[in-house]
Amino acid sequence: MTVIAAVSLFDGVMLQADCRVTVSGGGGGVRHCDIAQKIFFLTPSLAIAFSGDVFAAAVLIPELRRQLRSRRHLDTESLLRWIPRFLRAGYAKLRSPKRRPGQLNFIIAGANHGRENVVERARIVEIMNKIARGQGVMQRSWIPSVLVTSLMTPASVSHVTIPGTVTPILAYAQSPGFFLHRVPPLSAVAIGTGGGAVVEMEKASDWLFAAGDDHMTRMGLEWIVSDFAIDNGIETVGGMFPAIKLDKRGLTPLGSQVDLPTVSVSVDFDWATKRWVQRNLTTGRELRLLRPEELVKSLPRASQRFDDYTEAWKKFSSRPTQV
Repeated sequence: MTVIAAVSLFDGVMLQADCRVTVSGGGGGVRHCDIAQKIFFLTPSLAIAFSGDVFAAAVLIPELRRQLRSRRHLDTESLLRWIPRFLRAGYAKLRSPKRRPGQLNFIIAGANHGRENVVERARIVEIMNKIARGQGVMQRSWIPSVLVTSLMTPASVSHVTIPGTVTPILAYAQSPGFFLHRVPPLSAVAIGTGGGAVVEMEKASDWLFAAGDDHMTRMGLEWIVSDFAIDNGIETVGGMFPAIKLDKRGLTPLGSQVDLPTVSVSVDFDWATKRWVQRNLTTGRELRLLRPEELVKSLPRASQRFDDYTEAWKKFSSRPTQV
């Protein structure tokens, strides 16, 4: 399984996924392989991510992307009406006397460039109060300007328009109906075995929605989700966490690099090959992510974990402190 996590921000949407696929049977027992691509670009303003049945995803996602190439209406709202119908019909066709498809969940993230974001003022007040009272998870001595300017509006105003932005689109859908559930601005959603992380994401609303820049938001999202998986012993979540941001610039892949004295690791999107690549910069080890249709053709016979940083951190944090 997996964890897909996303946040609807002041200026767009950020979407993140782990890269672990769990393989069982075939005489090899249970194997955890950190080689699965779970986020896919659909248009310059729309992306989709999945959790659940890899075999079902291996059929539906390539066909979805293929049909997109011949569609006339590619605006975000038109696609949001069409995609659930496509998924519902395609998933139903996967049923046979010999096999029933497993649970399949999607998060759809996008940006509507025709309108600016409109945010509930009460939500902004809630985040500001958390910061002002020192109840947030991020220690700071400053407040993002978007919070200040938004709260300069009259208290009687229920919703605030954020100038110079786009309308963020964030929704999730679940098999078999794939009915689209919209997520409002300044909210979070998570699906998969690590879906419970959404509670921790809400606790960290001051960090996720008022971090000040994409790097800090991305780092907060990754730490919250990965810590949740570790703390709850969720073995089916792992590897690095590729992420994307959708805003007025369009769709931007967000890589990351984390460092310890003993190891440095990274995950980046290679535009030349259109692949996400995990790298241990210290040893030179690489693991490239595979699309679902590639995974099912050659399921790994042994575990291929990329927990280089996690293991190094465990050793580093357990060392005795010298005085």
